[in-house]
Amino acid sequence: MSDSGEKKFAASPKKLRDQRSKGQVAQSQDVGKLLVLTLLSEMALASAQGSLQRLQQLLMLPVTLMGQPFARAFQEVAVEAGQVLLSFTLLMTCGAIAMKLLGSWLQFGFLLAPQTLTPDFNRLNPINQVRQMFSGQSLMNMLMGLIKALLIGWMLYRVISPSLGGLVGWVHGSLPGYIDALTALFQHLLRTCLALLFVIALIDLALQRYFFARRMRMSYVDVIKEYKDIEGDPHVKMMRRGLAQEQAQEASSARQPPLEEADMLLINPTHIAVALYYRPPQTPLPVLLDKAEGAQARQMIIRAKAADVPVIQCVWLARTLYREQAGHCIGRDTLQAVAMIYRTLRELDDDARRETLTLPELDMR
Repeated sequence: MSDSGEKKFAASPKKLRDQRSKGQVAQSQDVGKLLVLTLLSEMALASAQGSLQRLQQLLMLPVTLMGQPFARAFQEVAVEAGQVLLSFTLLMTCGAIAMKLLGSWLQFGFLLAPQTLTPDFNRLNPINQVRQMFSGQSLMNMLMGLIKALLIGWMLYRVISPSLGGLVGWVHGSLPGYIDALTALFQHLLRTCLALLFVIALIDLALQRYFFARRMRMSYVDVIKEYKDIEGDPHVKMMRRGLAQEQAQEASSARQPPLEEADMLLINPTHIAVALYYRPPQTPLPVLLDKAEGAQARQMIIRAKAADVPVIQCVWLARTLYREQAGHCIGRDTLQAVAMIYRTLRELDDDARRETLTLPELDMR
């Protein structure tokens, strides 16, 4: 097959599961970055007033400690500044980690891939690095980065340029008023950029999923190899299928009705006994329900008479059917004779059916 190496088949669920176990999933880094930026910026805006007050208190602290020794004053200022910095850093770091995990979970769910921690020296191969640099996905990522930079720059210009005159006028006002004006402008600018970045992140996510599906495509050879890995070699599978059919036949034989539900018992005359069962449409042809010879055959005759199952002596037919396998339909060479016996039984009354019938004309075949 000339195109057996062409990757034109979509990735199978097994391949996607294998790649997922290696940490290879479709994801956009912009989604996680957008969530982190949104949370940190909103936290900064919400705590702006409190942060300014704590900053003012921190700046005024050295003034209040001027009468104390320098070492003690420096220690108190350093401890207070460290507490402020530590609380702010912990809050922002925990929020960023939570948003990063949330962004990953929204894209591909919970994923734990220890294989990503093992060193892969192929990543250090310069040839692979060059190929990756000039791949279609890398070029698309570069183009998306350029588009994002241009759009954000354009958005900054559209938002800031009308407010420049007001900013110049606020210089002559009070400091708190100027800070409030800057905060309002920053909030408007930030949320406008976040809305733009949200649209860009959705586009990038769709592109990343497209490129991932393209990388995961399989060739005809890959499909056949995976099929063999899952199902095994076709010859072995055929043998397993045959064994399963035999087991199913044995199971169906084990579930066959008892002798008391047979339609007739063919004997020869006491050495061989063959029971037939016919229930259309469950059985398209009469089925050899059970067979026996010797003492077991005589026991079958006793059971059949006790259950009012017609007992028919037909040497040729009994011997021929005895060669068949129990649980299977009778052969074509005996269909006509068996049909004649069924027709004969329908014409007999109950008393005649309880007697052992002899059909000598069938023994002449």
